[in-house]
Amino acid sequence: MILSAEDLSYSYGDRLLFENITFNVEEGDKYGIIGVNGTGKSTLLRMIANHEAGDGKLTIPGGVVMEYLPQDPPYEADATVLEQVFKGDSP
Repeated sequence: MILSAEDLSYSYGDRLLFENITFNVEEGDKYGIIGVNGTGKSTLLRMIANHEAGDGKLTIPGGVVMEYLPQDPPYEADATVLEQVFKGDSP
């Protein structure tokens, strides 16, 4: 298992973005996250990358590294996407 999420929920103030999301990711799995603007897709990815479960449980085994590149990152024009994700760290 690479990632296990159980009953993840998140709100901005009174606005509920998502509620009780549960899923497991195994090595080799591929997922897509789709939805209209403002439904919490980026927030969900940021929570996973930062190991923050909000109201729920997030399990990421030791040694698994997750990175998140925001929608509007400050970037260097000559940097590759990989360089942006690792922000100068060695991959």
